Amino acid sequence: MKYAIYISKDGKVTGPFTKKELREEIHSGNISWNDWAWHKELSEWKSVHAVLPIIHVGRGGKEIGTLDDERDILSGLRDGSLLMEDYFWCEGMSEWKHLSALEVSKGALATPAQKDALKAAGLPFDELTTKAQVSALFSAGKTGPNDPATENQKDYLRSFGITAKEGLTKGEASDLIDRAKDDPAALETRNRLQLASYEEQRTREAEFPSYHLRQMIASAIKDLETTKKEKREAEALLTKKNKELAAAQQKRANATDEFEQLSVDNEIKDLEDEASEAEEAFDRISVEEAKDELKYESGLRIKFWKATFPSGGRSLNMEDWEGLADYDKASRRLSEFAGHFKAPTNNQISEVLAKLDAELPDWDKTQPERFYASLAALFPETKRQPVVPSPKTGCVVLPVILAVLISVLATIAAQ
Repeated sequence: MKYAIYISKDGKVTGPFTKKELREEIHSGNISWNDWAWHKELSEWKSVHAVLPIIHVGRGGKEIGTLDDERDILSGLRDGSLLMEDYFWCEGMSEWKHLSALEVSKGALATPAQKDALKAAGLPFDELTTKAQVSALFSAGKTGPNDPATENQKDYLRSFGITAKEGLTKGEASDLIDRAKDDPAALETRNRLQLASYEEQRTREAEFPSYHLRQMIASAIKDLETTKKEKREAEALLTKKNKELAAAQQKRANATDEFEQLSVDNEIKDLEDEASEAEEAFDRISVEEAKDELKYESGLRIKFWKATFPSGGRSLNMEDWEGLADYDKASRRLSEFAGHFKAPTNNQISEVLAKLDAELPDWDKTQPERFYASLAALFPETKRQPVVPSPKTGCVVLPVILAVLISVLATIAAQ
């Protein structure tokens, strides 16, 4: 988190600085640890080392890390990476102290209800037990390394080509996974299996293009709704931050006290950063892109069916064919049925698809030929009429054939 920190040095006030910027100034020698510092959360000026301490954390007599902020200690205690009995030290302290001595650490302590639950379960705890330790105690009571391996572990092992043996435990599965991740041969096997799985998926999709494209359309519809919601939320946040910034700027214009002005300047800087981040988030979310994706997927499904008709295929451009490249085999297979029809319009295809989708969820996977039966029912004018020789034509052709035959026979007799 950025703090707007002001520095008083040789009778002059400079700043504001973020914590990162202030550390850089200290390391470059422009500011010393003994100079005076102030930010909006302080009631008075304090030395830089008091405002910007580097917190050294130790365990078992060894330093295990350094932190910039006490809130990082709270985060560590909450996620279990730090313990209450770990030590900390900052410049100016005469000795190391337990993290439990910090006021901020109290936010990580187990609640009374959690302690009651531990007591009821017969699990050990004390006054310094943290929420993270409560979770670990209950997890240990429910599962352990000797419990059966989970399905996720088995699936992950199968991705390396490893079959889980009967009775495999969690601990054994974990060891196998760790070894596989470090084994070049196992990684190569995993890549090969993933590629084969991808090709198998493409083959399935190419066999039933309309069904696959319908799933893609459903996914695009869901993405569009999600994007619209995110855009509304981002717009609301941006509006809120701009209002807060305008209020702070008005407050700064009315401020007369120097310290109040510094405090409001600090607030304005934070709000400007937050408003800028909110605006960037708002700009990143594109509803139009989501609409274009839905339009493309919907159009591609219509174009697939159009491509099954001889004259319909001629209406597609190169970009359309690129999108349908994987579906050529299925298109040629269905052209046997399409040959009995004139190419329908896009609107006619849409109506047929809507009718069939409503009647049967997977018709284009189980009975794709139903498309043409529905086309004939909805738009009978698209069905080609069979060519039948007329009776008059037959009557004319027969005498001609007889005349030719008599002429040939007469020629043979004369010879």
